[in-house]
Amino acid sequence: MDCNGHLSTIDEVLLNSGPEAILRRGHGIKGRSKHRPKDVYHERNQGFAPIEVITWLPTDTSPTRLEVLDRATAQPRRELIFEEEGGKQHIIPIPHAIKTFEALNDHLRRYGVLGPTWPRIVVNCSADDAEFIALVEQRFGKIETIAEADRRPYPANVRAATLISLPPEYHRAIAKIGFHFFMWSFASLLTGFESCFDDIKRFIYGGGDPKRFVTSSVGNIDRDSTRLRTWTHVLAAGWSGRDMVATVQLFAGSDLGMHFIAGSEGKAKFGIDLNKQALIWFVRLGRTQLTYSFRNALVFVGYPEQRDGFDGEVQQLKPTREGFVLEGGGKITPS
Repeated sequence: MDCNGHLSTIDEVLLNSGPEAILRRGHGIKGRSKHRPKDVYHERNQGFAPIEVITWLPTDTSPTRLEVLDRATAQPRRELIFEEEGGKQHIIPIPHAIKTFEALNDHLRRYGVLGPTWPRIVVNCSADDAEFIALVEQRFGKIETIAEADRRPYPANVRAATLISLPPEYHRAIAKIGFHFFMWSFASLLTGFESCFDDIKRFIYGGGDPKRFVTSSVGNIDRDSTRLRTWTHVLAAGWSGRDMVATVQLFAGSDLGMHFIAGSEGKAKFGIDLNKQALIWFVRLGRTQLTYSFRNALVFVGYPEQRDGFDGEVQQLKPTREGFVLEGGGKITPS
């Protein structure tokens, strides 16, 4: 079996179906040039529905689903709304890659909306998306569009929200990051083939109960003393007693203005301001008779704008009892 191909599917879930999907696009991270950009607001990803970001625009009487373009700009998502006589709506997102009559038909057929006769069909998109409106009218004739009534540009801040349920595949991807970083950090001591890693590798490869291996918490970021002025990814690995553990923090310190309301494994809810706090994933990798006091930690510091095709740079962190500090000083976050 192609292990890389198999495990790449859980990476896709983390990158394109989790909160990171919105953060990546907000910070202008485009990924590898050889990969086709994923249209996360319109396309399914590994069987999961597209991400929905919902807002209420001024003077609107109904919510609008948005496509986030960059850190300061969003536009109404491309979609067709098929409404039954009783008012029930079937909302179908239309990817930007669909540009022909045949492709649109195939897409709508997969969603099961081609058979019935619909009393009302509405187009939702940005006001200047004439190409999409023309394609829809080629298929259905002149139909109602929300663009004429609601979709004028609004040079103002609007509040938006999204609900993202993290599936087991997301937790497996976090565990994979933690396991690989631990093995990279302690390659001189361990091979990864030790029996103590059997359970975590089985979970990463085939799934299982995420709560056995991956839990989360919130840590504060000391903005007054840190030298970091942008978003960061922080990875740490080491021993806690006889337990081998790793921590994963993604987009800690993001200044996009996003606030998370997260549900923990115990169903409790807690808020996170990403600019001042980090969502810390704890990965339990296994137990061993070996104990080792050394811990390793790296931080990937994002650039405000790309530099020579790079999104950021890696820096070493120095572990302390209270957290991790850059070699030049400044605390990042407690571990």
